[in-house]
Parts: sequence; structure tokens; C-alpha cells
Amino acid sequence: MHWERFENNRDYQIRNKAVKLLERLKIDISSAIDISKVIKQMNKNITWEFVNLEGLPGFTCYNRKKNKYKMFLDEGTSERCLERIIFTMAHELGHIVLGHFGSYDNSTYITNRRLEDEANIFADELLMPTAPIVNKNMTPEQICKTYLVSESAAKNKIKYIQRNTLYRETNQITSLIAKHIDSYEVLYRKSLDAYNERVLNDYLDKWLDPDYILK
Repeated sequence: MHWERFENNRDYQIRNKAVKLLERLKIDISSAIDISKVIKQMNKNITWEFVNLEGLPGFTCYNRKKNKYKMFLDEGTSERCLERIIFTMAHELGHIVLGHFGSYDNSTYITNRRLEDEANIFADELLMPTAPIVNKNMTPEQICKTYLVSESAAKNKIKYIQRNTLYRETNQITSLIAKHIDSYEVLYRKSLDAYNERVLNDYLDKWLDPDYILK
């Protein structure tokens, strides 16, 4: 089996940042992730405000002098589709955690497609943790119900799961363990068969002895 290494894979690094953040904050990943709780517990200068953005879900401004971040979220989108606002908050948090504001003061200026994709990967992992989804073999419907995300987000989680490096790593480890277990079972059976044959032959020899008393 070809052993794939993930340490230098950007997808893996980003997903691990989300995983480690949830672990550090002791967030329960068996149910919906409270993004506001995550942000509040991070001990960073991050706040948010609902305003009329006329349909734009949201963006983040960075005050470089005070090292403060403020998310502006569309109140209309929040009323129509709360899941969209939650994903937007997780996406914007991704820009912050991944250090994308090094050259920007406003996330609307981030037009680099790679940085947008990175923020989406972070939001995907933060709101829909891969480990429990894979371990429980969840369907998109179950993901929606468990993590309170949109139907499209849940479907994309499964649709693109083969690209997910945490999923690939889990499969790789599982395959390796299964291979070792199979090898162990073969050796165990051979050893057990040899032991049984030895014991049986020993008793047969003794039973052939007229003076042997079975205890």
C-alpha cells in the first residue's frame, strides 16, 4: 500500500487548524457548532454586528493599529437563512485564523481565489467535523440534522469527501490496521493450530500409555 503523507498538504494543515481550535476550546463536536461561542472563547479581539448589507452575507474589517477584527453581517440574510450567516461567520473566521489579513484591512478586498478556498475549507471543517461524520458514516440528511448546516453544504461535504485529507488519512490508517490485524490473525491461527496439534499428540501419546491416569 502506498503511504500518503499529509503534513505539507495545505488542505490538511487548514483542517487541522479547525480541529485543534475545537479541541483547545473543548467544543462538543457531536452536535451543532456554536460559532458565536467559538469566537467568544478564542480570546481574540473579534466582534460582529448585524447591519443592512443589501444581500451581501458579510465581511470583516481589520483595525491594524488596535489589532481588532469586526464582522459585519447582513441582517436580511440572517432572517432568511441563518445557516448562510453561520457559514459566513466561519468563513470570515477562517480568514482571521489563517492569517489572510496580512495584506488586507477588509475581507472584501480578498479576491485571491486560493485564499477564498482556504477560508471555505476552514469553515467546512469547523462546522462539519470530518471525524464524527466518517466514524458514524453520516448521510447529508444526518449532517444537516446534526450540525444545522444547509442542505447544499452537507451534500458538498459528502460529494467532495475524497478530496478531504482527514478522510484520506483515516482510510489509510484503517487500511493499515486491518492489514496488520489480518496478518496477526493468520499468524495466530497458525500458532494455535500448531499448539493444538502438539497438545493433541501429547495426549494421544499418554492415552496410549496403559499406566496414564487422566486428571
